[in-house]
Amino acid sequence: MFLVGFIDRLIGKKLAFLKDMIFPESVSAENKNEAKEQTAGTTGYTPEFVKKNEEIMTNSLLYDLVNQMYLNTDRQDEAPKDKIFEAECQVVRNLAKKGNCVIVGRCADYVLRNSGNCLKVFFSAPLVSRIRRVAQRQNISEGEAKATVQKNEKLRADNYRYYTRRMWGAAGNFDLSLNTDFGEEFIENCIRSAMKL
Repeated sequence: MFLVGFIDRLIGKKLAFLKDMIFPESVSAENKNEAKEQTAGTTGYTPEFVKKNEEIMTNSLLYDLVNQMYLNTDRQDEAPKDKIFEAECQVVRNLAKKGNCVIVGRCADYVLRNSGNCLKVFFSAPLVSRIRRVAQRQNISEGEAKATVQKNEKLRADNYRYYTRRMWGAAGNFDLSLNTDFGEEFIENCIRSAMKL
């Protein structure tokens, strides 16, 4: 963090042009005609953009550098991924306040960490099982599926670590950690039992 701050102060303003290269959506958002086409909402980004960019973090050192550039611009904009994350956190909190709900991902275990009436569950399976499922679901070879699984899990882990400063999938972050290979019935029984406690 200190390194990023030092780099930012030293050369951040000179590299401000990188912001538009790394976050091209900010350029189109500045264009009023394109902004009208974007859906209304907290972020101001289209649902397609949010779907493409949520829970995915590229190299976090580079992201930290570019994020600092956002802070040093005259407009004082928030980086797009941070804006999406904050909006999703608010949605998660609002849903949890309304009553019973199931939230998948979105760092919800962290966002609701102080909520007393919340069961945090992490689902996992052996790598072989995950590869097989992805290969069947996407109709691709097991080699392609392995690359897809590993890439997606790294992006999710980086995103989780960036926003929570915790390790993705660590049992201590959850009330229950379940292996999906045990089947739906077993998982349902475990969750129902845990909810009665």
